[in-house]
Amino acid sequence: MQNPTEQSQEPSTQQYTQASQTDQDPNGEFPPHIANLDVSLRLKNAFMLIEKYKMHSPSGIMMSPQDKNNAPPASDNRKMVSWLTFFFTPFYYIFTGMWRKGLVILAGTVLFMFALEMIFLTLFNREIPDPFYSPFTITNAVIWAKTAFYDRYRQVVKKEVFWW
Repeated sequence: MQNPTEQSQEPSTQQYTQASQTDQDPNGEFPPHIANLDVSLRLKNAFMLIEKYKMHSPSGIMMSPQDKNNAPPASDNRKMVSWLTFFFTPFYYIFTGMWRKGLVILAGTVLFMFALEMIFLTLFNREIPDPFYSPFTITNAVIWAKTAFYDRYRQVVKKEVFWW
């Protein structure tokens, strides 16, 4: 009989079966490289969609007109939007371990808005009206919310460290 410290640390067949039954997407099981990740089910589903639609590069996120036949349906597009990122863009990136990109986003936004404010002060001798801030802020939030899961995919699955 083996000493408890010498026993194999591999999970039993029963534990493996239970884990594979709980880690399923609606269309079947996750591949092993995604199923074994320590992330939420929502992220695993997003990673599956990234692989399904071959969004392995930034160019894969923005589809060309030739790719419209392989485009994800609206339901899959909604699954690929991170609402936390939409509302808390730089902080989402900072707190999920992608702090480099979060700091770049925060610094870029602050510098752009500062430059825009200076241009308005010199040309028009007044501050930027609020309607000018909203389109810029919403556009940035939508772009980052759409690409957040791809960035998490790069960080968790591909093990990339990136600033941009």
